[in-house]
Amino acid sequence: MPSDVQEKWLMPVDEESFVAVRQAFSKRCPEKVPGALGPKERVYLYYAAKELFEGRGAMVELGAFLGASSQALMGGLTDNPCAAASSSKLHTFDIFYYDDSWGQQEITKLYNIVSGQPFLDKYRENLAPFIDRIVIHQTDILKVSGFDEGIELLFVDVAKTEEILVHISDVFLPQLQVGGYCLNQDFFMTGLSYIKSFTEFFADYFEFFDPGCDATLVMRLVKKWDVSPDRMRDYIALSLEDKMSLHKRLNTRFGGDRQQVLGESLKNMSAPFVTEKMINHGR
Repeated sequence: MPSDVQEKWLMPVDEESFVAVRQAFSKRCPEKVPGALGPKERVYLYYAAKELFEGRGAMVELGAFLGASSQALMGGLTDNPCAAASSSKLHTFDIFYYDDSWGQQEITKLYNIVSGQPFLDKYRENLAPFIDRIVIHQTDILKVSGFDEGIELLFVDVAKTEEILVHISDVFLPQLQVGGYCLNQDFFMTGLSYIKSFTEFFADYFEFFDPGCDATLVMRLVKKWDVSPDRMRDYIALSLEDKMSLHKRLNTRFGGDRQQVLGESLKNMSAPFVTEKMINHGR
């Protein structure tokens, strides 16, 4: 990237810099895997795996689908110049069974995938150039009980319910290294409003960066994630009014076009759906 651009791409960059990264990504991955991931997000994931990741910990992807994000991450990891990253692998978690509720019918038609059908074979085909450096965890994310390695880069595209979000915070965030990055792909969207209230409630654990790439928010951990079960239950027990107040406060952190998206997200916020497991969290 040109020398006048900040050392790490954590905020929007100029067009020349973006084009340079995009060209490098296209050279490494000329055939793009179909997916709902935005074009700028793909470029950013390539950049994050190449420039932000140093090989100090694991790279973890939660929600792979057919492999669009895996391809971008693996392209960047392959081009990563750090010696410590040369032996790193991508740990990817997905159930690899399609459900029509995901709303990806246009993409699944390309692969003749129907609801209830496994698609791991399609994922393997799409990631064939990188498959030797991918550790596949085929599982329901809510059944994952632990991850033993320290995590340096965590990509999240599976927090489609608040219960899943809380579970991720229990299993994966304690393993995120201080200074490590969590990339939340579902942040700048008009739905999934609970992600915003959750993020604001635990905001003191992170620095927030908006790289200007579709819906992704970059969060850098500034202190060890040591949230107790009691503290998590405090969040879970919040009323809709309390969570809307948190959402409003979070909205003030971002300007420009993000205000409109976050404003719509706030309007769309609904009463929390709390399961018995969430109520008894940690007990």
